[in-house]
Amino acid sequence: MDFVDDPQVWVEQVRPTLPAHVNIEALTATSAYMALPLAAVVLWTDRPYGECPRCRQPVARTGPCPLHLDGGNPDNPLETVDLAHRCGAWLDTPDEAIDAEDLTPARVRRAAQGLAHIWQEQVEERRQRRRARLRREIAELARTHPRWEDETVQEYRERLAGEGFTEPGPYWDREQHTWAAWDCDPADDTEVLVECQEPEDG
Repeated sequence: MDFVDDPQVWVEQVRPTLPAHVNIEALTATSAYMALPLAAVVLWTDRPYGECPRCRQPVARTGPCPLHLDGGNPDNPLETVDLAHRCGAWLDTPDEAIDAEDLTPARVRRAAQGLAHIWQEQVEERRQRRRARLRREIAELARTHPRWEDETVQEYRERLAGEGFTEPGPYWDREQHTWAAWDCDPADDTEVLVECQEPEDG
């Protein structure tokens, strides 16, 4: 099926073949110049985070199509949509637009694979930063969660073990007998990252 004949049907056929975390949308408009039809396909990635980087409020992992066709601009009809969060942070993600005249399955496949690779790199970078933060939280545990007066080491551990499974952060892992800290995985709120450190006091 030719894309120009029915762009939305074409995209629906392609969408199930895309890598995870890559989105696709068909854009159509009519040019104000001689009323010519405009058409393009836009691919973009999910956000590699589930909360706004600035205000930490939850955001949808799949944002809207980042581009739209402006029929009144014959020189550059593709324009960026407003991706600002209510706090002002700009929640853009990598994207690639393909004009209808250049559209082929191979071109879409290359673009999708490239975007999927970028998404994975962004997630891995955030995972490394988050793991480093968890290690710092374990190292600062004595300062942020000091032992109470006359509290034994065992009582201290049991108190922190009770806190550890409800909120992200450091805790005592009863099963592994080690200090640990956890947080949600940047790529998936249903998965967690855990860092551990052996106790110095045995």
